[in-house]
Amino acid sequence: MSNAAVLFRRGNIELGDGLYLERSDPREGKFEDFLRGVVAKCPRPELVRGRLRRFVAAVNSLEVEIRAVSDAELPVRFRAACRDMRARGFEDDVVAPAFAIVREASRRILGMRHHDVQLIGGWALLQGRVAEMQTGEGKTLVATLAACTAAGAGAAVHVITVNDYLATRDAAGNLPLYTLLGMTVGSISQDVKPEQRRVQYARDIVYVSNKEVVFDYLKDRLLLQQENRALHLKIEALHRADPRASRLMMRGLCFAIVDEADSVLVDEARTPLII
Repeated sequence: MSNAAVLFRRGNIELGDGLYLERSDPREGKFEDFLRGVVAKCPRPELVRGRLRRFVAAVNSLEVEIRAVSDAELPVRFRAACRDMRARGFEDDVVAPAFAIVREASRRILGMRHHDVQLIGGWALLQGRVAEMQTGEGKTLVATLAACTAAGAGAAVHVITVNDYLATRDAAGNLPLYTLLGMTVGSISQDVKPEQRRVQYARDIVYVSNKEVVFDYLKDRLLLQQENRALHLKIEALHRADPRASRLMMRGLCFAIVDEADSVLVDEARTPLII
């Protein structure tokens, strides 16, 4: 995936202009403060429920059309659906077609069709929210909606789990779905060597445990220090035999889906991960 520095300028994700793709701190002005005050006075739960009903209806309205599309045409339609997100971000009207295509691909290749509640869970993840789901509601399948859509839009996507076994299992289990849509999948475990980690992290969607991803990220940040602008690193590559860019493990951390968020962020948290 190429450097996606221009992505999501008008959407709800904004990437920095460096080689290492990451969320930048939001810059808000008086207009945002005014809108926040307006929203605070509105019945927010009702607004969200209405938005979700419209979103689910939009996805469902596309199901008959998408079912008529061939396997070869699915990734083409998916890339076209994700192209608009590069300019507009994860707005509902451009996310709905992408979700419809992912659901149809999952039905064909995995034999599992996302239910409405799973569409809502995927929407919540894509919006950076916490999605609480009961055991048996298909959290692993829900994650594929957000992972495919964010990766299709150009983000470096990491699905973070609590241990190596789950990272390997979920990557292998969902591989046919991602492959059908034209995306590559990687997985990281404790025994993966540094050279192979770079190969795995370069893929569109990477499954990795919280312990592995946090220390790989810390190593990269120590290597980069405060300098991560692409131009500076490219100039460095011209006159150094071993430039820093060639030693980085990851593409950055701009989009992460945290499985079992309570365990990863609370129960299993370590000081570096909290930082």
